[in-house]
Amino acid sequence: MFKITLIVVGKIKKDYENLEKEFTKRIKSFADLQTIEIPEGKTNDKERNKVIEGERILTSLPNGDNAPIFITLDEHGQELNSIAFANLLNNEKNFGKGKILFVIGGPYGLSSSILNQAKMKLSLSKMTFTHQMARLFFLEQLYRAFTIIEKKTYHY
Repeated sequence: MFKITLIVVGKIKKDYENLEKEFTKRIKSFADLQTIEIPEGKTNDKERNKVIEGERILTSLPNGDNAPIFITLDEHGQELNSIAFANLLNNEKNFGKGKILFVIGGPYGLSSSILNQAKMKLSLSKMTFTHQMARLFFLEQLYRAFTIIEKKTYHY
């Protein structure tokens, strides 16, 4: 089964938990989805927090020849429509290593150490969202991508 790891900075807010659980449950019928939560940095310095979070993320990243493709969500990343995103997943599932890892940063984004290691930077929109909302929007788009791949009616 296709394996997806989602590394996120911070815990999901209580108000969003049910929606996250719903999309996670839906995705699991298509892929093995694992979410790893990394604690947010707690200093008064935004850049220092990104560095702290980046170090924590780095310790969670698998390495070696069998490590999955690594994609960050970043406001300056490449924008894909839902069909192009589905194609990216499908290509990795069928012709890649069969696993992919996505990273969503905290309130201030991701450190340059993480962004520089990513194979791809992906943007959800030209608009800016909170990291909490980006997490939910991404899960919805992940589910949508699988329904496109499997030709389910959700997207159409």
